Amino acid sequence: MQTTNQAYREAITGATRYITPDVIADFTDPDVIYGAVTSSGVFPYTDPDQLTAKETELDGHFFTLEPHRFLFDGNGQLYAGAPPDVHQGFTINKLSNDKAIFTTPQYAQRDFSNYRVMQALSLFFSKNPIDGIGVDFKLEIFSGAAAVYTKEVTGNIEDEVYFTGFTVYQPTAVRVTFSRWSLPNRRARIASVILGVYEIWRGKDLAGIDILQQADPSNLTVSYDIVTVKVWNKGKRFNRFNAAGIFASICERQRMDFGNSIRLEDGSMKRFPAGSYYIQNEGWESNAYEQVMTFRLVNIVGLLATRTFITPNPAPTTLAGWAAACVAHLGVNFLDRYQVDPSIANTPVIGAPKDISCGDVLRYACMLVGAFFRADAVTGDLLITPLPPGGLSGDSIITLDNQYYYPVNKARLDIASLTIERSNGQRATYIGTDPASEKSVNIRNPFILTAQEAEAAARHIFIHYGGTEFEVQGRGDLAAELGDIERLETGFDNTVAARRYKQQYIYEGGIMRSRDGLYLATGIELYETVNILEGAGTFTVPAGINSLRLIIVQGGDGGGHGGDGAWSRPGTPGGGGLGGRIYTVTINVNPGATFSYSVGKGGAAGGSQGQQSTFGSYSSASGIRADSGYADIYSGGVFSIRGHDGQTGTSPGRPGDPGSGQGGGGGDGGWQGARHYDPEVGYTVTDRAPGKGQKGGAGGSGAIIVYHKAVQP
Repeated sequence: MQTTNQAYREAITGATRYITPDVIADFTDPDVIYGAVTSSGVFPYTDPDQLTAKETELDGHFFTLEPHRFLFDGNGQLYAGAPPDVHQGFTINKLSNDKAIFTTPQYAQRDFSNYRVMQALSLFFSKNPIDGIGVDFKLEIFSGAAAVYTKEVTGNIEDEVYFTGFTVYQPTAVRVTFSRWSLPNRRARIASVILGVYEIWRGKDLAGIDILQQADPSNLTVSYDIVTVKVWNKGKRFNRFNAAGIFASICERQRMDFGNSIRLEDGSMKRFPAGSYYIQNEGWESNAYEQVMTFRLVNIVGLLATRTFITPNPAPTTLAGWAAACVAHLGVNFLDRYQVDPSIANTPVIGAPKDISCGDVLRYACMLVGAFFRADAVTGDLLITPLPPGGLSGDSIITLDNQYYYPVNKARLDIASLTIERSNGQRATYIGTDPASEKSVNIRNPFILTAQEAEAAARHIFIHYGGTEFEVQGRGDLAAELGDIERLETGFDNTVAARRYKQQYIYEGGIMRSRDGLYLATGIELYETVNILEGAGTFTVPAGINSLRLIIVQGGDGGGHGGDGAWSRPGTPGGGGLGGRIYTVTINVNPGATFSYSVGKGGAAGGSQGQQSTFGSYSSASGIRADSGYADIYSGGVFSIRGHDGQTGTSPGRPGDPGSGQGGGGGDGGWQGARHYDPEVGYTVTDRAPGKGQKGGAGGSGAIIVYHKAVQP
C-alpha cells in the first residue's frame, strides 16, 4: 500500500471523486549511450550530465553574480563549492550583453551512440522568468562529422520547444548554439535536451487506458502487468506514411510512466504512481482512420518473461546477483533497474540454469528464498521482497459503498500434488491442498539443492492455493498495491480480509472503473483476530462474535529408532514420524459460550502416535494427514509435516517443533562393520565396529488456532 493519509481516505471513498490519469511518454531510444559534453564554456557549478537528463524543470534557485537575478522570498541558496545534488540543468558560463546578445555565439553539445532513428527532439528552458529563455538559436543533429539536420529558430517565446518533421539515421551528436537570450546579462540555461519525444498525456490527449496489474506470489508462473493505452493521433504524427511524423522512431522497450491524481478536500491534487510500462515488440498500431494510436505495454517483468537467459561467467551466487543478471539482458540502461530487499539480497542462490527464460530464473530463485517478485509501482523497477506478511495494510477497507456489485465469491484452484525435482535430479512429491483436485504440478528448479529447500518451497507454494477467491468491481483505490492484505465487505454483514493478487483500472469516457482480485488461500478466512491455544483450558467466545474458524492439529508421531549395524549390513534407519491429523471447520457460536480444549502432546520417540487435540466436541481425529503439511496464509506457518527419515550415520532424529504437529525425525541406522584378514599377523583385523542405531525424535505437540472477527469496543 502506498503511503496515504486521512484526507486521501476521505477523498477516495467520497460520493464524488475527481481523478485524472496521466502518462509520461518517453520515445527516446532505450539503448542510447551518452558520451562527452562539450561547450563554449561551462559554468563552474554545472554537472554536464544534466544536459540530457530527463528533468524538465530546474530544482531550486541558486544565487549568482548575474544582475537583477535575485529572489528575496527566503528560498535562495548559495553554491557550496561543488555542483549541487539537485537538477540545475546545463549553464553556459558567458553572459549575454546589455542587449541580450551573445557577441560570440555560445553552444552546448552532447555526443552519444547506439541511437537508431531520431525523428524528434525536445528542448526545455527554465520556467523561472528571471532566468530567461533562448530567443535566437540553432539546433544541429550530427551523424558522424556531418550536420544532417539544422534548424534556425528566431524570436522564440516558449520555455518548451519541440522539433519534428525530420529523420536522422544513426545520429551521434546534438548541438544547440545561442546568439540571443531573452534577458540581458544572463547565462544561457538549458533545463534539458531530450533526444526524442518526451511529453505528458492527460485527459484530453487520451482515448482510453486499461491497466491490468497481476502477480503470482506462489512463483509457479511468471505473471506480469499488461497495459493498453489509446492516444489521439493529432496531426497523424504516428502515421507510418507521414514523413513529418515519428512512427519510425517507436521501438520496443520505450517507456511510459503512468499516474493518477485525486483532488483532496482542500483543492490540492495528490498523485499516485501507477507503474512504468514498456512497449512490447510490435506493440503499437493505429486504427483505419489514423485517429487513435494504440500502444500495448508490459512492465519490466513482462519484458523478462520470455527473454532467453544467458548465464554470465562467473555465475551469480546471491538472489540480488541473479536479479542483476536478468535485468542486464534488457540493455545497459536497465542495469540499475532492480531492487532486492536487504534482508534477502545476499541469500545464497547457487545453480546453473540452462535453456530457460529470465522470468523462470526469477521465479525459481524466489521460490528457493520464499520471496515475491513484481514491478515496483513507484519506480517501475524489478522488485523482490519477502511476501508482505499477514495482517491488514493500514486502514484499507473495500466497502459495499465503493463496489458496483456484491463481490463474486468462487473456489480458488487447489493442487492435488506437487513434485519438485532438485538440481541433482532427485525428486520429492508432496500432497497438495486437495488430493481430489485435477491439477498436479511438476517443477524442475535448478537452484534447489537439498530436501529441506524443496520442502520449504512446497510450503511457500501451498500457502497460495485452495480456499476462496473474490472478484470485486468497484471504484478503485489508487494507493493499493499487489500483495496487500485488505478488508473486504462481502455483504450480509460479513467482512473478510484477503490478499490482493490482481487489480485492473479502466479509464473510458472520463470514468474510472476497477476490477480487483483477492484471495483467501487454503480455505482459511482471514479473520481479524487469531488465537493460538496451548496446553488445556477453556475458551470463551467474545461478545459480538457469532462464528469461529478452527484449525485443530494432532500431536505429531514420534520418529522411529534406527537399527544397529551388523558386520553384514548397515542398520535400518528409523522412519520419520507422521505429522498429526488436521481438522478445519467453521462453526456458529453464541457470544459468551465456553469450550473446553486440550492440545495433544507429541508421540514419544520410537514411533508412538501423537495425542489428539480437542476443542469442545471437535477433534483432530476427524481430520486428514498430509506429508507436506497445512499452510496458514495468515502466519505463513505450515503444520503437521512428516518428520525426516533417518540415514546411515550417528545422528539422532530431530524432535518436532512445539505447537507444529510435526512428526519426529527418524534416528540414523548404525554403520555396517568393516574388517579384513591380515596375513602378516595371521588373523582378522577390525577396521570399524558395527555402529549403534540412534534414537528417533519425539513428535511435536499439536495446535489449536481460533480465528474470529475483531471484537468491537
